[in-house]
Amino acid sequence: MDIAVLSDIHGNYVALESCLEYAYSRNIGTFIFLGDYIGELSYPDKTMQILYDLNDRYKCYFIIEQAERTAKDERLMGADIIISSPYTRALQTAAIISKKTGIDIKVEMDLHEWMPDLTFQYKEFSECLQLTEGFNKHRGVYPEGETPRWECLQQLRERVRKVADKYADYNKVIIVCHGMVIRTLTYAEEIKPAEIIECKYEIGQPDCTYSFH
Repeated sequence: MDIAVLSDIHGNYVALESCLEYAYSRNIGTFIFLGDYIGELSYPDKTMQILYDLNDRYKCYFIIEQAERTAKDERLMGADIIISSPYTRALQTAAIISKKTGIDIKVEMDLHEWMPDLTFQYKEFSECLQLTEGFNKHRGVYPEGETPRWECLQQLRERVRKVADKYADYNKVIIVCHGMVIRTLTYAEEIKPAEIIECKYEIGQPDCTYSFH
């Protein structure tokens, strides 16, 4: 029996469709997905719909072991609340943590992933990579006299701080979100899937150094 194993889709539904077409041509009917279905690119709904439809027609397995292990970490115990990005990947992890700990979840729309294209006009993955390279090249700051399509670092910081400020008086908060969002709150280089990054937050604190890893 042939099995297709896919991972790190990151919202790239065009590449996902290409992979699935190849699998269909090989008469593959079993699919294993290792995670990171959305994020990075701006098509989470379309990507997840493809996966939902595939799951209805074929035998699919979605691996969530990393989130399951994290949910058992003692550092999460006793938190006041779980706040989550609206993206499905984060919500799935938040739901697993909530089930294991009994802590309530609240979705915060402004915790969504960094936006490579605020106009939602790009169509090819290569274009998204170029936009991301522009963000990194200019260290998240718009060049003088220019307004690129990508979300600048200051915009990202401001929307994340707006959420963090709401919970600054809580004793312990679990934030389930994305790497670039985490880096606006505390310095972190490479962040592994479902890794716990601990930090303290106070309203009005200085901006942390952002890691362009």
